[in-house]
Amino acid sequence: MLERLLAIATVVVRQLGAYTVLLETDFAVARRVVIHQLWAGVILAAAAVLAALLLCVWVIAMTWDGPYRSSAIALLAAVWMVVATGAWMRLRACAQRAPVLMDLTARAWEQDRRVLHELIHRHVGNRGEEADRP
Repeated sequence: MLERLLAIATVVVRQLGAYTVLLETDFAVARRVVIHQLWAGVILAAAAVLAALLLCVWVIAMTWDGPYRSSAIALLAAVWMVVATGAWMRLRACAQRAPVLMDLTARAWEQDRRVLHELIHRHVGNRGEEADRP
């Protein structure tokens, strides 16, 4: 019985070491994904804000002394509401397709949980059989 417990403990310790490697890999992948997305988002947001600002200033400046100043401002507001709605929809679509973080670790954990459950079940089952023997 002690040998079986020692074997199970050895397997568990080995698996914990393997989990450390899996966690490091998952964290490295997640870190890269988050950093790349963050930088791309910051650059995109800055460029979009600057372009939108310059475009709006230009349109308002071109219509300032004319009768269409109010219409131009209203049209710009409507256009940017449409753009904001499209960006919101795109962001939701990206969030739904995002990769599952820590997927490797979760799959390995589930597989190892099953193996450990089987080992324990066999150990308890064999121990029960040994107790029945005279």
